[in-house]
Amino acid sequence: MAAADTWHVQTEPTSDAVDLKARIEAERTGQAFVYYKDGDARQQILLLEPEAERVAIGRRSDQDIVLDWDKQVSRAHALLEKLGGDWTLVDEISQNGSYVNGDRVVKRHRLEHKDVMCFGTTRITFQDRTSTEQIDSTARADDETWAPMTARDRDVLRALCRPLVDDSSALPASNEEIAAEVALSVDSVKARLRTHYERHGFADLRQGEKRTRLARLLLANGTFKPHDF
Repeated sequence: MAAADTWHVQTEPTSDAVDLKARIEAERTGQAFVYYKDGDARQQILLLEPEAERVAIGRRSDQDIVLDWDKQVSRAHALLEKLGGDWTLVDEISQNGSYVNGDRVVKRHRLEHKDVMCFGTTRITFQDRTSTEQIDSTARADDETWAPMTARDRDVLRALCRPLVDDSSALPASNEEIAAEVALSVDSVKARLRTHYERHGFADLRQGEKRTRLARLLLANGTFKPHDF
């Protein structure tokens, strides 16, 4: 078993406000952690202690994160493993696979702050404030090289970011959802997003990852403000 302890366990379903307060308290520890809803809709928070190196995820009772209510999860499904100081998700044996921000993990994926992992039908969010330093640095650099965008591009990007405004762990809008909101074709949406992936250096990332990185960057660097939504 990994050297990781459940820091906060709720005994009954609670409000979103109470759940948020618990996550804020976890953030104040300065440690990385994951949170998710169990089979009874109770929020669970697992602090990833500094000495922890591996956290097992699966349906089997000896796993560190037991997802025994989710029949699409394998008995021993995946691992959270620390590598070079960074937490990674490893899945080499599960039947249905593991996903990060909508992309299937091929063997190993390095996790970043607010990445959303999916195992079967269960979503687990990874939080690590220390990993945001690199994103913040990118945001500041982007401010210096900011280029004006057309009104149509702005509409597309605003639609991309909209789901993250109220829930920072949510996934960005899909191409189809953006197209419906801004009255453009899906191909036109793809082309406009492609331009911005290239501008910000995300073009070589996997589809789900580059969408999430772009949306978070636009919200972090001030391109969009709360009143824009």
